[in-house]
Amino acid sequence: MEFDNPQSWAWSPDRTPDPDAAWEIACLKNLAIAIQQHADQIDVFLDVEDSDCIHINIFKSHRKTGEAYVNRSAEANDHPMFSVYYGSEEQELHSASLDECARHLIASNGFPVSR
Repeated sequence: MEFDNPQSWAWSPDRTPDPDAAWEIACLKNLAIAIQQHADQIDVFLDVEDSDCIHINIFKSHRKTGEAYVNRSAEANDHPMFSVYYGSEEQELHSASLDECARHLIASNGFPVSR
């Protein structure tokens, strides 16, 4: 698996033993692909260092501009609810919409350095 190539992202029990990680990686893969379809100068990296906190990091010109996580929606357990953090003031968005999340991450102008 190449962590900078969403097309290659797949769950591996060797890397992340939590079976729910397969669902999280698949949802984050869909978001990463949506971002890259609308902006070719953005890099998206999968972070699975902590299997309890799988997320993606978004970069423009080698500068981090956001990150996104996914949880199961309270209304429907099989629907994703994304938590997106973006912008120099670390704005926050919680949405089930891939397009809405992608738009905010693409438009981001930076991200706090301390993260």
